[in-house]
Amino acid sequence: MRLLRLGLDRFGHFTDGGIDLGVLPDFHIVCGNNEAGKTTTLRALGDLFFGIETRSPYNFKHDYADLRLTAEIEAADGRRLAFQRRKGRQNTLLDATGSGSLPETALTAFLGPIDRDFFEGMFGLDHNRLRRGGEDILAARGDVGQSLFGAGAGVMGISQVLQELDAEANALFSSRKVASKPFYKALDRHADARKRLREAAVSGDEWRQVQADAEAAEARIRDNRDRLNHLEAARAKAERIRRTRHLVSQITELEAELTSLADAVALADDAAERRLTALRQRDEAARDVERCGAAAAKLAEELAGVTVHESLLDRDGDIEALQEQRGAVRDQRADLPKRESELRQLRDQAADLLRRLGSSLPIDRAAEAIPPKSVLTDVRSLIADEGKLRARFEAATELLTGCRAEAARLEARLEAIGTPADPAVLLAAIAEVKARGTLEQTLDEGRSRLHRLKERIASQVAALPLWQGSLEGLLQAKVPDDSTVARFEADFADLNARSTRARERVEESRALLSQIDSDLAAIEGSSEVPTAEVIAEARRRRDTGWRVVRRTFIDRDPPPLSKEESDLFDSSHDLPGLFETALHSADALVDRKEAEAHRVASYVQLKSRQQETVRRLTSAAHEVSGCDRSRAELETAWAAAWRPAGLVPASPREMAAWLSRVVGLVRDAEAARDLETSCHRMGNDLANTHAQLAAALSSLGSMASPQTGFGQNGLGLLLRQAEGVAQRLTDAGLQRQTCGDRLVEQRLKVAETERQSNACARALEDWRRSWVTLIERLGQSPDTTPAGGEKTVVALEDLDRLLDGIKDLSHRVERIRENTGRFEAETRRLAVSFEMPLDGDPIDLASALLVRLEQAKRDRERRRDLADRLKIARDEVAMAEGAVRDAEATLARLRGEAGSNDDGALAEAIQKSDQRREAERRLAELRHQLLAAGDGLAAAQLIAEVADRDPDQLAGDLRRITGEIADLQTQGTELGAEQQRLRQRLGEMERGRGGGTAAQEAQEALADLRDTAETYARLRTSALLLRSAVDRYRQEQQGPLLRRAADLFRTLTLGNYVGLKVEFDERDQAILKGERRAGALVDVLGMSDGTRDQLFLALRVAAIELYVAGAEPIPFVADDLLINYDDDRAAAALSVLHDLSRQTQVLFFTHHPHLCEVAKRQLGAGAMKVHTLDQVVTA
Repeated sequence: MRLLRLGLDRFGHFTDGGIDLGVLPDFHIVCGNNEAGKTTTLRALGDLFFGIETRSPYNFKHDYADLRLTAEIEAADGRRLAFQRRKGRQNTLLDATGSGSLPETALTAFLGPIDRDFFEGMFGLDHNRLRRGGEDILAARGDVGQSLFGAGAGVMGISQVLQELDAEANALFSSRKVASKPFYKALDRHADARKRLREAAVSGDEWRQVQADAEAAEARIRDNRDRLNHLEAARAKAERIRRTRHLVSQITELEAELTSLADAVALADDAAERRLTALRQRDEAARDVERCGAAAAKLAEELAGVTVHESLLDRDGDIEALQEQRGAVRDQRADLPKRESELRQLRDQAADLLRRLGSSLPIDRAAEAIPPKSVLTDVRSLIADEGKLRARFEAATELLTGCRAEAARLEARLEAIGTPADPAVLLAAIAEVKARGTLEQTLDEGRSRLHRLKERIASQVAALPLWQGSLEGLLQAKVPDDSTVARFEADFADLNARSTRARERVEESRALLSQIDSDLAAIEGSSEVPTAEVIAEARRRRDTGWRVVRRTFIDRDPPPLSKEESDLFDSSHDLPGLFETALHSADALVDRKEAEAHRVASYVQLKSRQQETVRRLTSAAHEVSGCDRSRAELETAWAAAWRPAGLVPASPREMAAWLSRVVGLVRDAEAARDLETSCHRMGNDLANTHAQLAAALSSLGSMASPQTGFGQNGLGLLLRQAEGVAQRLTDAGLQRQTCGDRLVEQRLKVAETERQSNACARALEDWRRSWVTLIERLGQSPDTTPAGGEKTVVALEDLDRLLDGIKDLSHRVERIRENTGRFEAETRRLAVSFEMPLDGDPIDLASALLVRLEQAKRDRERRRDLADRLKIARDEVAMAEGAVRDAEATLARLRGEAGSNDDGALAEAIQKSDQRREAERRLAELRHQLLAAGDGLAAAQLIAEVADRDPDQLAGDLRRITGEIADLQTQGTELGAEQQRLRQRLGEMERGRGGGTAAQEAQEALADLRDTAETYARLRTSALLLRSAVDRYRQEQQGPLLRRAADLFRTLTLGNYVGLKVEFDERDQAILKGERRAGALVDVLGMSDGTRDQLFLALRVAAIELYVAGAEPIPFVADDLLINYDDDRAAAALSVLHDLSRQTQVLFFTHHPHLCEVAKRQLGAGAMKVHTLDQVVTA
């Protein structure tokens, strides 16, 4: 698909703009200054194909409803579609006229199965995306799959996404238990809650007692509620009587007032207003009759005194026409002498020109001396051609001399170069050496790496903690494997977590006990809390005292007192007094129990919590002791695991790091052995390569004999010598070939220059013949020069213009004389008809006629104005008389309605009617208020309630009822608190004490475990799917995409890199490297930022070429890709984009005009189409 036209009808700051993209070639450069609309045009492409975004920022000039884009596109098979895109939620794709909608599938045949993200990610590339692509390649460390996927699929930041997915997953869960991770936190909370749930239990007797107490509390609450409802009803009735008492009183008064007004006539509501209005209108109308009658008489008198000159008004058109001509005639009369003088001057100038041209014709026949204009035009053309022909002849002669000199110089140069030797054998040997790579450098690097590796191994063995032996002894030591260390680490972590939780519970229980003790002390205060146990103890003391009193004073047989009795009631003291004290104390405690129910409930609840907290403290202390014993056993087992290696281990985490260092030492030792073998093999290859290259140099003779002193390790120096010799031989051959080609070209140029010189000479001769013919027609000598001919032509043209001026000026003078005569005759004729004197200037006479006409018009207008005003005055008199009659009729109707004979009786009847109506309104309003305040009762019931109740007792009844309600509400609150406490106690017993909280915590922990596991699985699955997609894309596209990208990379880097290679790193992952001209491979870490950007661009262009080869082509949009490129690299990139345009349309946007010049130099002006936004788009 290609764009034929993009229309920016109403989008951003554009109005009725557009860019024509239908012309070939398909490489379009769109150049615009900053703020010219380049970014807006880019955004318009995505909105055109996929819809204008919901919150588009491009409505700052046109409203959302007015946004409109248009386009015409063409598919690869030649099908075309013209359409429009508007802003909206549905049916936004319109046909070319904008009157009908199109389905979105209409674009599918042209775009293929792509969406906005794929279009902008794959076929849109700007400087920021290019730089980010290079950074992504660096972040992936050259990973082939990620590099190809990011550039070829249009997806950015693959490496960062994978790292973030892995980091988020590892933060949630790991195979080795870490107590700080969310999964293991939730697992520990779940185990702890389940343990506490198992510890809860309750006895049956206690449950039955609490159940009975709860039922009794429920019964007391119901009784309290019933009494409260009864009192509320009584208070509502008393409040209703208090509210309605005053309304009933007012209703009674209004009913009496209406009885007194029963004989009042019911008149309309506006009767009083109608009476006053009629009286006022009658008086005002009478005054208007008198005033308007006087005004009409005065106007009639003025009208009779006005006289109009009708005959003068009949000729107003003629007089005004004279007035219009008067100014022009005055000016023409003043201008006539000047024009006559100018005419004489022009005739004198024409006669002078005739004499200068050598003509004896009189001035009236001067036109005969002027030839046709075509002859003058031909003369001028020959004058202009003479200079050009002579300049071309001189230039051709000079060029011929230079070409002949250059040909001679090239012949001498070719002879001096001679025939150089053929470097083919040497080039083949050099290629063989390069094919083997930089052996010498690689060998040196390998030996250096081997030396550093051995030093590092020795230093790491010496620095390894806990080990005093050699590396060989370390490798043979019997140490636990990673799984054993991980198991011990997990056991230690689990033990530490359990110990920490147990100690935390100990501290929490101690703190809670301290708080409970403080709360108990605050409740106890200065008086004993009347709990059931305290009351039972007081009753037991009372009963014991009664037994002692009865035996002592009633039975008269005091036996020996028991120890308890003697402690409580010593007979040596006042026994009756002690018994009375015990009796009053027990009764007081019982009385206080009801009054202090809330205090007692709080005290009992705190005592229960105190016992439970002591139990939990004991359990936690036992668990701490168990953890300490387990720690000692685990530490013994840990030390035994390391005893075979002769080591005293540190913590499992430290020993895991120690094992990791040992594993690294093993890998380094194996790498050192492999590197030493590789260095030996490369040394042998270096010697063989050196001998082959020296032999190739010797075969070329003395010019290329190898220098001595290089030795086996001087392969690089020998290679540079061979390359220098090969380059010199190649350059010499190229110079000879170039010189020969230029000589052939120069000889052809000499022949062509000779032909052009001869043609110029012939053209000059033809010009001379034409010149003689034309100059003679002008009456001049054949020897006249072009300069002289130019003067003759100018003189003839001047004469022609003078004759035209004489003709025009003569006609003008004649017209002035005619106009002046007609004006004077018409003025005198009108003056005679109105008997005016004719002895003055006709212009002044015309002014006098106009003055008389203006006065006649003013008289006519005054007569018309007076007549109109007189008519209006008489109409006003008639209207005022009618208003008087209407007012009298209104008053008569009102007197009839009221049954009155005069205005005084009418006023009294209206007043009584208004009083009766107002009383009825107030009565209806009061009855409505009474019903609104009566709680739904009828008015009769409410009035009866008020009559039956003594108002003096009402306030006292309300105070008494309100007090009783407040007491019941307080009792209800206390009963509710007791009921809530008992229900809570029953709930705890049914679930086990604290079991509900523990069960809830267990469920919450289980939900956290489930959420964490689902999130972890989702993150791991996302990373797995993304890596799978990257790997699959690499397997499918690596071959063809990398081959094409290598060619593009070579072009973009100006040959500094000749290709791309896939290598495998130490983790067996395929990585991408660039190949330099010398054969060295450079990974992405060693490339500059600019080179990585060029690599990403090469991969992206190669991917687009592969895509359009198998699907509908999509235009590629490049936005300021080359802002950091110098001219050479920019030219290379433009060449790549031009090659891409042969397969799909390329739109290159830039605000740097010099890039257009770079493109023209590199590709040629016909290889692209340059558009300037400032010119082709109308904003």
